[in-house]
Amino acid sequence: MRVGLGVAVFVVSCLHGWLTVKVWNNPAFARRAVIRISFSVKSSVNRGVVRASATATAALVFAGLALVSGGLWDGDGGGDLLAVVFAACMAMFYLSIVANLSVIYFNFPRFVVPPHMREDAGALRKK
Repeated sequence: MRVGLGVAVFVVSCLHGWLTVKVWNNPAFARRAVIRISFSVKSSVNRGVVRASATATAALVFAGLALVSGGLWDGDGGGDLLAVVFAACMAMFYLSIVANLSVIYFNFPRFVVPPHMREDAGALRKK
């Protein structure tokens, strides 16, 4: 069950990666994406969610890999390599979530932000 869910999350991460490439390369697409996602009262948070698309894609990839490796790992110590892969994927997943929140609220680190959005202030920063 976890392996199938992991594969589904990995497929979703591939689609999210395609959108990330579009946001990264096309400023007009990024502006339209900010307008389309209006789940927040602050437009700076909406822009932050679009800015953080690369870290969100990374989190999805690591979540999918963690589900697959956890599903294949039998849990009784028989698959030590899978246990290490699972632990590494979970660590990278949590690091990606922290980076995602950092990009949304502080626009840091800037190297994971699309070039045309690097000068934005984060949702909690004043320009």
